[in-house]
Amino acid sequence: MKIMHLILIIVLISISLFPISHGAVISEKNYSWSFTPNPESGKEEHFTLTMKLTDGKAGSEVSKNGNTWHIELLIPQKDYAYYRALPGAYRYAFNLSYLQYFLTSNDENIRNLAESLNYIATQEGYDNLTRLNFILSFVQETIQYMDDFVVDGFYDYYQFPLETLVLGTGDCEDKSLLLASLSHHLGYDVVLIVMNITDGSTVGHVAVGVHFDRVNLTNPLARYLRDYYVYDGKIYYYMESTANQTFSAFHPSYYVGVSPEEGGYTISDVRILPYKESWYRGYEDSNNFVTKEKSSESFPWYLIVMAIVIIAYIPVLILAFLSEKKKCPNCHREIEDSWNYCPHCGYWLKYEMPPPSKFEEESIK
Repeated sequence: MKIMHLILIIVLISISLFPISHGAVISEKNYSWSFTPNPESGKEEHFTLTMKLTDGKAGSEVSKNGNTWHIELLIPQKDYAYYRALPGAYRYAFNLSYLQYFLTSNDENIRNLAESLNYIATQEGYDNLTRLNFILSFVQETIQYMDDFVVDGFYDYYQFPLETLVLGTGDCEDKSLLLASLSHHLGYDVVLIVMNITDGSTVGHVAVGVHFDRVNLTNPLARYLRDYYVYDGKIYYYMESTANQTFSAFHPSYYVGVSPEEGGYTISDVRILPYKESWYRGYEDSNNFVTKEKSSESFPWYLIVMAIVIIAYIPVLILAFLSEKKKCPNCHREIEDSWNYCPHCGYWLKYEMPPPSKFEEESIK
């Protein structure tokens, strides 16, 4: 028994000396941000994220070094390429409800990031409001606000959340789609808020709304739950995904429940888009979280139906042909077979030679 234990210890030590390979790293991006769970204390907590685009499998690891939490997120390059291959014509629509189809909380990589953020929040003892503010701070501070024309060369170009995460840039709808997808996976009831916003000039804008079933009113962040919209009989508190980069005139940070109106901006023409399960069905290779939508070639039953119809119709054609009346070759009107001439035009149909006379008979002889 002691020998078996010794062998097991040697095997475990050997495995630890050779870490599991996650595939070659194609590119790497590092994010860092801070979050103040209690504005009264002013104490900031610090976080970092290393995102690696690899030729291997998806994965994530969470660790803590001193007072700083660190997330390592592995994203298969093929997953990112799946979205980038979708043409630009898919990325814009005058009907803004099309944005619903870019919400991808069922994406494995988005799930991995959401679960990593949730793990940190759990370890830190965050309640549901603090955890959501923590996720909001990640989207606000790590994803750089950048106009679509600069990034993609289009006047407007909707990015999928994974694209925004890998690129590290996006405009208001891109950052809001990422925020809504992360929040939805963790069980939050979220909607997209589409509006016009004015500060000298009027532009279109997208943010996120969240509904809480219960909120701990003793939480210092509860005081910021001021701005909201009512949709379908429920209150959805405003979440600004682009602050403090776009609306930097307002300070302090935009917590959940604070809108740009508190910074002097005017919001108008508000429309609410409920969360809708995306058409997304997974990458080229299916994984544990999503299923691949396979196209199956079904048996051509329609050919059998067509054959039955044709076979059943053949006797009808034969009967129709047989019952069709004879037509006059001159006027083409229907006539009877027994008629010698056509009563319509007088055309002789059957010309019968008269019997020969006696004189003709004698001549023939």
